Amino acid sequence: MSIASMNQEDLEPAMQRLDALLADLEHSGNAAEHERTAEIVRTLLSVQGAALKRILAYLGQAGTPGQAVLDALTADELVGHLLLLHDLHPKGLEARVRQALTSVQTHLEAHGSRVEFLRVTPGGGVHLRMTGSCGCPSSRAGLENSIKDTLYAAVPDITDIELEESAGAPAANQKAFVPLTELRIDRRPVASVSST
Repeated sequence: MSIASMNQEDLEPAMQRLDALLADLEHSGNAAEHERTAEIVRTLLSVQGAALKRILAYLGQAGTPGQAVLDALTADELVGHLLLLHDLHPKGLEARVRQALTSVQTHLEAHGSRVEFLRVTPGGGVHLRMTGSCGCPSSRAGLENSIKDTLYAAVPDITDIELEESAGAPAANQKAFVPLTELRIDRRPVASVSST
């Protein structure tokens, strides 16, 4: 099967196999063979990067149709990661984070929550604020994990994700629901009315 015909499910095992082969080579004990193979990989990546850079230049010269193709390529997970590998991705970290957040908003809104982009740190960390209330701490933790999983998959060059709670969000140990019986101001028993 060629790489071009691989779908995402086929690609994962291929990438794992490549990692395993490289790890085996690194631990083989043959330093000369390891260095020769590393040089082959570096040279191959260098040629691949130069070819990708040329493709991006051609797409840039093609105007609107070229931009449409570039948008489709950067939306493809495999191609987008390859462009990142060669430091050629046309979208910055913030733009890619914002795009990934739009894909998770509908899921969050179904649980009464939203996520707001705050900033990217110089080191590649992302700061977000989660607003709204999903009810219980375990649900909130699940939503936070969903946000992080989505971002790390879509933007693999993120170094860290910090999720702040909004000022109005209940703390993890605070009740999100208060029963009406708790809201009574006067807790004295109601005196029975006696007829005289």
